[in-house]
Amino acid sequence: MSDGDPDTQPRSNLETEPTPGTEPSLREKNRLLALSADVGRALTTRHTLPDMLRGCAEALVAHLDAAFARIWTLNAPENMLELRASAGIYTHLDGDHGRIPIGAFKIGLIAQERKPHLTNSVIGDPRVLHQDWAIREGMVSFAGYPLIVEERVVGVVAIFARVALPEQTLQALGAVADQIAVGIDRKRTEEALRASESRYRAAIAHAAVGVTLADMEDRCLETNAAFCNIVGYSEEELICKDFQSFTYPEDRAASIAQMDRLRGGEIPHFVMEKRYVRKDGRVVWVQNSVALVRDADGNPESTVALTEDISERKEAAARQRRMLRDVLASVTEGRLVLCQQVEELPPPLADAAPLIPLSSLGGLSELRQAARDAARKAGHPEDRVADLTIAVSEAGMNTIVHAHAGEALVSTGVGGGVQVRIQDHGAGITLENIPNAALKKGFTTAGTLGQGMKMMLETVDRVYLLTGESGTTVVIEQDRAPTP
Repeated sequence: MSDGDPDTQPRSNLETEPTPGTEPSLREKNRLLALSADVGRALTTRHTLPDMLRGCAEALVAHLDAAFARIWTLNAPENMLELRASAGIYTHLDGDHGRIPIGAFKIGLIAQERKPHLTNSVIGDPRVLHQDWAIREGMVSFAGYPLIVEERVVGVVAIFARVALPEQTLQALGAVADQIAVGIDRKRTEEALRASESRYRAAIAHAAVGVTLADMEDRCLETNAAFCNIVGYSEEELICKDFQSFTYPEDRAASIAQMDRLRGGEIPHFVMEKRYVRKDGRVVWVQNSVALVRDADGNPESTVALTEDISERKEAAARQRRMLRDVLASVTEGRLVLCQQVEELPPPLADAAPLIPLSSLGGLSELRQAARDAARKAGHPEDRVADLTIAVSEAGMNTIVHAHAGEALVSTGVGGGVQVRIQDHGAGITLENIPNAALKKGFTTAGTLGQGMKMMLETVDRVYLLTGESGTTVVIEQDRAPTP
């Protein structure tokens, strides 16, 4: 292996032997200024790292009377210097000099020691191992500099010349080495950023879920094919489009409220289910996971959302609930009605009392008394008054224990019916636990009606249940006389 000459072995440490410099002439100053300018031009105008370094090597040859110039960059994971540019009498990049381990030969030692190696006496220099080559080619001087940025070695630059290199030339070469080092680091940073952006865009483009980037006004800045397929709009149609414009009308208020909390810094992210109205008018259910994106100064800049089409999941759950509703209605002889939407709950009866807060046993006591008073006023016999009171107690207690707070509304109808509506915002009962809660005595879960439902069904005429992640509403109805 060699690193610019036919060297095969590393040498011992050698003191720099530059030719003593003299005051540089105007011509010499202009030449070195032209070198710096050409190197700067190569570093800023050429687009790829190899092309950029080739321009630098060509400038070194042109302005320093070098026989050839070479630039290696460090492959840090392999601890290897790789030849990226060569100009002058040697322009090829392959061969043994193409890859040099750190610490091997004069080039590898320059990188390892982080010190330049400079000599105007190539003949006899222990680091120039192939002396016959140096004599044959008439080599006189060598200058090699480590390329260092912020204490990091990024490569090595070296030249051989057939003339002695004056002190001012060596100083200029040292300054140029710093230029090249900064240029390599900048270009690598740019390439890493481009590669990262390319991976990011590829990940977005091929993601199985919808990905969208929106500005702080919730207008689309960027999206992918998966999201376009969900909503039926093209990417061009979505850019700058307000997401709320195709959000299902009944879901807009909740969606806007969450976005306001996010933008206001109240929450860092949120997950919600909502509906979109596709371009073709069809409604789709989605699950949106939305997070805030901040700029380098920590200021809110945009939002990013992952969107999954959950329409099939929603429809499957609806089918399951419908089947469960039918089964429960059958086995409870119509006493339990499982509702999917608030519209399926019966409205309050004509004569309604004030709302009763349920956050303590005092509220529960007030609810029991209100239910008893309403039943007696409606003409219910005492045994049915007692039954209603038991059912109301069970529902109210579960609200206080599990949801910690709720509210109740007692109302009566012209035909002697009494209705008690209890609502909370607890965790509710999961679908799979509803049959046990309704049919097994003493069954309990973390939900607000985890126990006591069976007792309710045994003591009142009808129980309507709407339960889910956002809370539970139970409506208890009792007629003046039992249903035949």
